[in-house]
Amino acid sequence: MQSAPGQNLARRCQWCLKAAWKLLIPISVVGLTVLTINGYCLYNECTPRTLKIALPVDLAYPPPPKGNEGAASDTVEEREWWQEALCQTRADDDEALMIRLPVLARDVEPDRKDYNIYLGETNCDSRPLFRVWCSVESYAQQNPGAKVWFLVTAPTLDDSDRLVARLRAHYGNLRVVGVDLDRLFAGTPVEEIFTSGNWTRNTPWPANNLSNLLRNVLLWQWGGFNSDTDCLCVRSIENLRNVIAYDEKKQVVNNAIMHFDAQHDYVGAMMEYHRLNFKTNVWHTNGPGTATATARRLCETENLNELLHRKCAALTLLPLKKLQFYRFDSWKRYFEPKAGSDFLKEHSEAYILHLYNKLSKKEPVRVGSRSIYDSTAREVCPVTYAAAGSRSDFF
Repeated sequence: MQSAPGQNLARRCQWCLKAAWKLLIPISVVGLTVLTINGYCLYNECTPRTLKIALPVDLAYPPPPKGNEGAASDTVEEREWWQEALCQTRADDDEALMIRLPVLARDVEPDRKDYNIYLGETNCDSRPLFRVWCSVESYAQQNPGAKVWFLVTAPTLDDSDRLVARLRAHYGNLRVVGVDLDRLFAGTPVEEIFTSGNWTRNTPWPANNLSNLLRNVLLWQWGGFNSDTDCLCVRSIENLRNVIAYDEKKQVVNNAIMHFDAQHDYVGAMMEYHRLNFKTNVWHTNGPGTATATARRLCETENLNELLHRKCAALTLLPLKKLQFYRFDSWKRYFEPKAGSDFLKEHSEAYILHLYNKLSKKEPVRVGSRSIYDSTAREVCPVTYAAAGSRSDFF
């Protein structure tokens, strides 16, 4: 039996309505989703993935910041290329209070008019030892009229015990800073040595190589006094200019401890010597070897002991008793128990005690042992001394 045309049309319309109703729900869901995404993106100034629009280059979003600039938090570490050869990540860094520092040569610079004192941590250690902090504090305490710059090569510094904060608060002349080495070395005679990265290769001493290069660059740029962090300053050095430590027994000039004005001929000559003779795997050549050879050339003598009695326009040599006190082969005398209660009174000629960390770094120093180191530290780094006593009883 055939249906009338009107009946077929009615059936078709009923089927269409049912089909349309079934499709209405998913279509509505999709539509609402698209509207939600576009509304969110309109509010947050983003481009939804469903609406990819090619922007001209000058209107595109800028690239993410490079290096340490614009880091999301103080705990984010982004290493420079040279830090890869120096830094080691510690397993418990995530639990520490890591702080960022202003960066030397980028955020802040020394003033040549100031008496600047530089100490550097080139091992990329985010947690310098108490002995290092004691050295830094001793210079800040003994030289209130100077600016003391402690350079840290690690991208961040651990201040979980708040020692850094306490030292900064206690000494207004102390500057704890990171360093932009690429900018600092640019335009100097040793720029190519640094940028080549050769100082990091085939050597057990990349940190020492960097230190030997960096100290000259700092003095060349701004002038000042350089000291290794295995030294304790026991009297003001603000009157010392264009001087360098000297071992008269071995006739060795020690560039670990020296002051020179900015752009000084002796510092320029040492950088030129490095440019021609730098050896990545020979520590002595790059350090005292360079300083000694340069002094002999500029002062025109092979017997440097002559310069203890006659002047040389290029530099003044200060003997052991003033800038190192004991020779390296007598380093144990600093740590003998009950040997130092009256040391500073008895040796008023000494400015600096050189502790030779390469030899003494495994020697424990008990707080209260009354050794030369212990007695001196109690006087010249009281904030660090108290921190060492409360944390471990050892330096």
